[in-house]
Amino acid sequence: MSQKMGLLRQVDEAESETLQRISKAWRNSAFDDMNLLRTLAVRQGVLDIFLGFMRYIYSQASVDSELIEMARIKSAWLSGCRH
Repeated sequence: MSQKMGLLRQVDEAESETLQRISKAWRNSAFDDMNLLRTLAVRQGVLDIFLGFMRYIYSQASVDSELIEMARIKSAWLSGCRH
C-alpha cells in the first residue's frame, strides 16, 4: 500500500505484477522502505534507469562495497534523511 501522506504520487504495488516482483526483490536484498520505489514507478522509464544503476553499483562496479556504503551514509546525512 502506498503512503497516504506526502506530495509525490506513488504507485500501489497491486497495480502491476512486475512491480510486485521488483518490490519483493527490493525488500529481500536492499531496503524495507518502499516509498522511493513506489514514487519512481510512476514513470516506468525512470524506475528502469534507477534499477539499472543500482544493479551496476551493487553487482558490477569495481568500487569496494565499503566505499559504496560510506557514500550512501554521507548522501543520507547531507540530504537530512532520517534513515
